Amino acid sequence: GRTPGRMPPPIRSAAMTGTPFTYLSHLVTLPVRVGDVEARFVLDTGIGPTILTGAVARRVGCVPNGETFTGQRMSGQEVGVPLAEAPSIALGSYVRDGHVVGVLDTTGFPDAFAAIDGFLSLAFFEERAFTVDYEHRLVVVETPETLAERVVQGVAVPVRLERRGPALDAFLHLTVPGLGPIEVEVDMGSDSLILDT
Repeated sequence: GRTPGRMPPPIRSAAMTGTPFTYLSHLVTLPVRVGDVEARFVLDTGIGPTILTGAVARRVGCVPNGETFTGQRMSGQEVGVPLAEAPSIALGSYVRDGHVVGVLDTTGFPDAFAAIDGFLSLAFFEERAFTVDYEHRLVVVETPETLAERVVQGVAVPVRLERRGPALDAFLHLTVPGLGPIEVEVDMGSDSLILDT
């Protein structure tokens, strides 16, 4: 058995390849290729749809299709983005062609976001399992073999997936002392546990 509180050793399979990530504050950022354009995206499982900045969308010829996605921030404020179809988005060797994305005007964003070209959502990984290996600063798009190894070494936690147009969100149960089980969204865009009042 494993010692409680100890992480299992990293998986070292020949079939596994990972993409190194860096931090922007608490946010995980990754090198991504959109069409033929090299870019840097934030990995954010709570963003809704995958997002391209307006500048990157123009560079790759990604034109809004007339549809809009409307989501809500944690504050309840509604935010809408025009939708488009990206030519291709690649993280390492994992490529999604024709992925539906939101196009966001980032004018007025803080200077810290000037180097960010978009946000990878959970929907980007809809067809493949992935792992964020914080210790080794890697994001691994799993193969069936590496996923089987992780299942043996890890602890399975049931999640509920919710599809809203081009957005995919993951929810799980969390037990809060004195309150019992609640459902929470898995959101890498936040650096703290946020509870509804």
